[in-house]
Amino acid sequence: SRRFLTGDNPTEADVRLFPTVVRHDPVYYSRFKLNKAMVLDYPCLNRWLQDMWNIDGVKEGTNIDHCVRGYFGRTGNNLIPMPSNGRWY
Repeated sequence: SRRFLTGDNPTEADVRLFPTVVRHDPVYYSRFKLNKAMVLDYPCLNRWLQDMWNIDGVKEGTNIDHCVRGYFGRTGNNLIPMPSNGRWY
């Protein structure tokens, strides 16, 4: 029932976890074959991610496309996954 990891406000724990979770669906799910489930499949984790994403400055300071191109662009085949709706989050 908590909005963030330790209560109603984000803490350093939330900030440190965010980069890993935000990269899971667009990168880790397919690139590292961590494909049992996506963050979207876990309602509480997905809600936490959306709450973090909507904090002022987080969306603007997070470049998901850069992460995706960084992980997939090194393969040499230029196959870079894209979200079905044009946005990752």
